[in-house]
Parts: sequence; structure tokens; C-alpha cells
Amino acid sequence: MERTNKLCIQKYLWDTDLLTFDAGAFYTYFTNKIIPDYSDANKIIYDNLSGYAVSRGFNANINTVFDNGFSANIGFTLSEVYFVENNQKQRPLLTEPYSAVWTLKYESKKYNFSVDYTGNLYGPMKLPLLSNLDTRPEYSPVWTIQNVQISKKWHNIKGLEMFGGIKNIFDFVPPAYSITRPYDPFDKNVLFDSQGNIIPTPENPRALTFDTSYVFAPNQGRRIFLGVRYIIF
Repeated sequence: MERTNKLCIQKYLWDTDLLTFDAGAFYTYFTNKIIPDYSDANKIIYDNLSGYAVSRGFNANINTVFDNGFSANIGFTLSEVYFVENNQKQRPLLTEPYSAVWTLKYESKKYNFSVDYTGNLYGPMKLPLLSNLDTRPEYSPVWTIQNVQISKKWHNIKGLEMFGGIKNIFDFVPPAYSITRPYDPFDKNVLFDSQGNIIPTPENPRALTFDTSYVFAPNQGRRIFLGVRYIIF
């Protein structure tokens, strides 16, 4: 069952500038949902939920276009996602309570160049831990990836464009401990019992195994790029 309500308002400002705002509320009730189980260090077990799940929230978007060459598109989502099993309410892994995305642009027709500033932001996500001995934080920090690009065209050379910019301006990457035991990807130095559980050892006191499921953001840091584009048609 799904119910969705939306509100849309459109208003013109001055003679040529435009502001558009739309907002919506959403609610989804799942009677049959597949939930991943990360309790086994070497497996991800998918099973049908015996209870129910709910996804509900609110989102809003603002889109502006100004006569001076500036435009912006900004979106925000606030959500609550959970499932109930055995009368226990739980938050699914890798789901954030809020997120935002934006695109800001300035274009100069006089000088034939443009600047694009884009980004996204995510609230804390619940992350999979390997065991009770795993001391990594249960939730991710608030994180953001932001980029900027400058493009230039020439009036006397039709189709030629040069561009450059920076991706991931603030050089955000997941913490180094996100991938456990990267030096032992085949678990050659990890001991398991007959049920497949990890046995703590002096070399591995937190009973960890090679695991990448904790990674919650792109691993590429800050990058600078330059390019030339020629459009034939």
C-alpha cells in the first residue's frame, strides 16, 4: 500500500526571473520485504521479513532561474525507514535520515563561460558491524561530496569548449578502518570455529575478517581535471 501527497507552487518574480517550489510527503508500507543479514562474516543472507516495513518522509525542491545568468536547483529529503520483526523496531543498514542535493550555476553570455557547483549531503547511516567485539562506530558521520567546474567557449571558434574543475573539493573519503584487515583479503590468518564464527586471537583480538560492507561513501578523494571538447554537430 502506498499513499503519496504532493504540493506544487509556481511563482514568477519580476519580469523574467522564475522560482519554482514543490514538496511531497510519501508513505510506503511493505508486507513482504527482503532484508539482508550480515551476521555471518563470510556471507550476506537474504530472507523474507516475517513482520512489516515502513518508509515515510517528506521531500522538497526549489528551482530558480534568474535573468542575470544564475540558476539553482536544491532538493532536500527527510525520511524515516524501519522494519518491525518479532515486535522489535529496527532501522535498516545503510539508510540515512536525511539527504540533500544541489546544483548552482552561473552562465555569462557576454564572456561565454559558465561555473557549475554541485554537491550532495547525507545524514548518519547505520553501518554493519562484524560482531560485538567490533569497535568501529555504528553510524557514519554526516558527509558531503562537492564539485566545481568552469567551462569556456569562444565566439570565433564554434563548437570548441575548454573546461576544468575539482571533484570532491573537501577530499572526503571513508575512514581507513572501513575495510577491515585489507592486508589479509583471503582470511588466511583468521581462525573460525565449526559454526563459522570468528575466534579471537592475539593477532586478531577483535575477531575481524576482511570486510568491505562497512564502506558508505566513494573512495576517490579530491581530483583536479582539465579537458577540451569540440562539438562537430
